[in-house]
Amino acid sequence: MKKFLLFVAAIVLTLSGCSEDYNDAPVWDSINSLEKRVSALETVQRAYENNLFIKTITETANGYNITFSDGSTATITHGNDGATGAPGAPGQNGEPGATGAQGEKGETGTPGAPGEDGDTLIESIVIGTDEVTFTLTDGTTFSIPIGAPLSIAFDEEDLVVLEPYASHEIGYTVTSATGPVTIEVISSLQYITAEVTPDDESGLTGHIRISTTYWVNEYDNGKVVVIVTNGDKLIMRSIRFEGAGLYFDDNSTKDASAEGGEVALEFLSNTAYEVVIPSEAQSWISVAPQTRALEEQTITLQLEPNTGHNRSAVVTVRSTPDHYLSLQYIIRQAGDLGDIPQVSEQDFETDDASNWTTTDTPENGVNVTVGYTADGGGYQGQGRALTVTSDNVGVNMWDAQFFFKIPEAIPGEEYTFSMDVRSDAPARIDTQTQGANPGDYIYWDAVGMIYSNTEWQHYTWTGTTDYSNFQNISFLLGSTATTYYFDNIKWEKVVPPVFTEMFVNGDFEGDDETNYQMSGSGALGYTADGEGAGGTGRAVTVTNPAVQANFYDVQFILKWEPVMVDGEYYDLSVDIRADVPATIGTQAQSAPNLYMNMMKNLNITTEWRTFTTSDIFMSGNVVDGMGAISFDLGLTATTFYFDNISLVKRE
Repeated sequence: MKKFLLFVAAIVLTLSGCSEDYNDAPVWDSINSLEKRVSALETVQRAYENNLFIKTITETANGYNITFSDGSTATITHGNDGATGAPGAPGQNGEPGATGAQGEKGETGTPGAPGEDGDTLIESIVIGTDEVTFTLTDGTTFSIPIGAPLSIAFDEEDLVVLEPYASHEIGYTVTSATGPVTIEVISSLQYITAEVTPDDESGLTGHIRISTTYWVNEYDNGKVVVIVTNGDKLIMRSIRFEGAGLYFDDNSTKDASAEGGEVALEFLSNTAYEVVIPSEAQSWISVAPQTRALEEQTITLQLEPNTGHNRSAVVTVRSTPDHYLSLQYIIRQAGDLGDIPQVSEQDFETDDASNWTTTDTPENGVNVTVGYTADGGGYQGQGRALTVTSDNVGVNMWDAQFFFKIPEAIPGEEYTFSMDVRSDAPARIDTQTQGANPGDYIYWDAVGMIYSNTEWQHYTWTGTTDYSNFQNISFLLGSTATTYYFDNIKWEKVVPPVFTEMFVNGDFEGDDETNYQMSGSGALGYTADGEGAGGTGRAVTVTNPAVQANFYDVQFILKWEPVMVDGEYYDLSVDIRADVPATIGTQAQSAPNLYMNMMKNLNITTEWRTFTTSDIFMSGNVVDGMGAISFDLGLTATTFYFDNISLVKRE
């Protein structure tokens, strides 16, 4: 600004030498106005450089009055156009001068030094919601906030995953030009509470504790609104919630070969988790080294080779730290020796006690005695039965127990348990899942709850177990002082049926016509890809061009080998639709066109329908030697569509 001030002084000196009749007031007004504008610009620039904020800005008739946070002020006025000056008096013509001789050409002069930068002033002001933007005449732009700057930052993302019945702490940091600050929180859901704890009186740092008393539902749009004020400004921010999730992304049962190797557990999770391997399985299962809204997760297990019997274990993936969510994977590994024998039975006709025992010692808290009935005292008056007497009612029902030993159950496999039981007085018998030794409690309700009375009853249970090392069933007898009678106890693994598909190319994606053919005057074809059942793949088409004299004049025939045998079980399923509604009949045949028996009618619509054996076969009509079935299409002139044909033999 030094050059600008010298320039003003030069003007004053020049004016002092002018005629007294000259009016210099407009010049001085211009100079004073310029000085005021320069002073206002300096104040604004100083506020920007010192990170001040605008406390007030008031628009006036010809500008703005601004007060900054340090108390300084700036008055900025709009510039006015100057008045047009009066025309000067014309000068007198001078006397013509004598023509002089032409002079020699002079040398080129030295360029003058560059002048100093001129002063810049404020060109425009734009008032926004949170700041005022100044633009100078040289194009420079900068902004100064209105009110004290205020912001809050959280130590993690604004989206927080919450487990049910758990608490979560979120740290925060407030940035404010003034203090102290006040923070309040409001929850949008009744079952989520929030509480603010500042670190000190300034309130600039601290944490927000969020607690849940229920499962967080992803559809509730849950959030906590955080309100921050510093006395001059108020802001609001939201912390949104998402319920913690842990879901299977693949089959929960994993089968592995005897050679061992890696097994992948694939699941979806948006929360921290851990893997729990039962202690008895840690010798052959371990977690392989690996890296870590819902994300796909994979945990790889390493299995050691198995030279013994087939074995299994339950591996748990659970959320941390509170373990509210969990997934259980059944890991089954084949062994060189095959299955562990899965049958344990006892009819008590001998004194062999290798697969049963009782709590029959005084230190168990109750006097339990065992014995056998006389021959003929067993179930239905045959053979003998085991007697277990609980002489006194214990404090707990497990103070008197009868244990039946079973081969180690494989988690996920299906078993049946049966026994014959009665008691001298009505009683309730609870059961427990126990480990290798009687008393190694694992879980409640091993084979259900049994009610006995004075009459023999046959009790059966079928189910699966989710627990590894299950080797004993405990029967709790301490609730009733009576004698219990047990007979014909049996535990056995259920052998699942084998399903053999007998139909080739049932989805008609290929051209193999081994298992189907046309009969009569109809036409066989295929749809375009994408026109099969469910809008996928293709279907086979059978077109009957006209109503025939007989229903069997147009037939679509399914055939297979070997033929059905009476007494065996088969499941037949087929998807059918037609261009117009129709009712069609079916025939069982020993071979195509060799009629054996009439079958049930099917109601076909223009929409795909699935027909199964319960819709097609009448009870008792499966006869020895059947090797085909025909769909009789002759009575409706339309195009029929068939897809997803499956014929399964159950063994």
